[in-house]
Amino acid sequence: MVYEIIVTASALDPGVSGNRFELERDEPLEQGQRFLQGDMSYRVLRVLPENDEYDGVIEVEHVGGPTEVGRG
Repeated sequence: MVYEIIVTASALDPGVSGNRFELERDEPLEQGQRFLQGDMSYRVLRVLPENDEYDGVIEVEHVGGPTEVGRG
């Protein structure tokens, strides 16, 4: 599955809001789930339907570095 990720919120670094990136995963993402991309941790806020390019568009919140994934 290939997702377009849109960072819509970040209490830690407001400068990352609005960033977009592509994420490829074997399993689907669900609302509330946390995941790592590089050394950044994100929480899924909303899953939008697939489009012509992606299996889904995911709005996320930047929540920190790798140590933050298991929390919350």
